[in-house]
Amino acid sequence: MTQSLEGLLDYLADLDAWKRLRRLPEFGDARFLELLEEIGQQDGVILIAEVDGNPVGFAAGIINETDSAAALECYPIKCGNLLELFVEEDGRRLGVGKHLVERLEEHFLERGCTYVSTEVFAPNTTARSFYHNIGFVERDVCLMKPIAGKPLP
Repeated sequence: MTQSLEGLLDYLADLDAWKRLRRLPEFGDARFLELLEEIGQQDGVILIAEVDGNPVGFAAGIINETDSAAALECYPIKCGNLLELFVEEDGRRLGVGKHLVERLEEHFLERGCTYVSTEVFAPNTTARSFYHNIGFVERDVCLMKPIAGKPLP
């Protein structure tokens, strides 16, 4: 799974026109331990997909509940949060990603969630299209710009 996390970040770094993303050698192990901690604390799960006995993808998700501060401005909900989804190239276009998301949604539904959310790197148009095709809609958008006319790297 560490290699898949590294592959995901490498893929995203290639898409990054600003060249802000990078993967240091210790990233895969550190991110995997971080995922395990989040999952342990927030009733989460990691799912691994196999094709012919070989791992080809994974999904990781946790459950978030509206905290008291957020409840002052919105209705409380229990929401599944898809933290990571990655399918190796040889597993793509086989329905692996969709299946992983569906299984993750089952996990969330069994625990009383009413929504599932995820974040997608804006230049990752393939992922954005995938999520739109399986029913996700954009809800929040993060905007960035360089400050004071500083050039992008």
